[in-house]
Amino acid sequence: MSKYVLCDWEINGYDDSDFMLMYYDDVSGKLESHMHGTTRFGSCTCKLGEAPKGCSGYHVCAKTKYDPDTHQVVGEEPAEWLLSPTLEAIEAARKVLSDRAFQALTAGDKLMRDQPDVGDLRKGMTLRLTASIRNQVSVTEPCRKCNGTGKWENPRNSADKRECFACRGSGTHKVGKAKTEEGKLKYDIIPTDTVGEVLDWGSFGTFYRNGYNQPNRDNTSVQLRTSEGKVFRATLAKCRMDRDYASPESLRKRADDLSYNYHWPGGSGVKCAWLTRNFALEVLESHKKGAANAY
Repeated sequence: MSKYVLCDWEINGYDDSDFMLMYYDDVSGKLESHMHGTTRFGSCTCKLGEAPKGCSGYHVCAKTKYDPDTHQVVGEEPAEWLLSPTLEAIEAARKVLSDRAFQALTAGDKLMRDQPDVGDLRKGMTLRLTASIRNQVSVTEPCRKCNGTGKWENPRNSADKRECFACRGSGTHKVGKAKTEEGKLKYDIIPTDTVGEVLDWGSFGTFYRNGYNQPNRDNTSVQLRTSEGKVFRATLAKCRMDRDYASPESLRKRADDLSYNYHWPGGSGVKCAWLTRNFALEVLESHKKGAANAY
């Protein structure tokens, strides 16, 4: 039953600094973060005496235990020395880091596929409607600049084709609003699961650099074109990416690749810009040099 220190780093605040470390607990099989020092108040009062052999010099401070129901003190977890990492502990910790990365990648892929944000939009990507929408029918005419193709062609080089600037690739211009025989505005119902290619998008509202209101899925309208050439607009909140979820195998491989960077705070949710020391990586590099010198 041991805890092995993996790395330490500093969180620089506006007025104070917190000194953090991460360790691997071989009993719980978890990666845990711990504040071992801070400028907010004095040092801990744990009296552990001299550090034992093989110790990293760090320790986890004593902690008071409370009953979650009565909120009464029921005991105290004693302070415990943290050991220097071993190869076995590092590999076990890396597997935990890989599992955390896999969970984060899976959740991120699902969120991006189901709820693409404004920053995810790209011209040419395909979106699928998650609900039926209603578009006001407009009277249109072909764009005179591109003859309705949506592409501008260089008169000196027929291979040079670009998006028409006048119609923004739609190939048409609105010239009025269509009406029924009764004189009412005419609407077109676009059914759920209609797939369209992104032509353009725009967010509506008053936005400030530090304001609470920013472009999002609810205030952003996307212009889409189906494979048959029909152009319509939809709120981004009613669209998802037209693709399947990434396979668990590909996400697992990516998570495993990321875990070999040994950036331990990456799976903790604790703020970290860079590590002060990566003790686990130092042990691994020392082991590799020793193995190389043996030959």
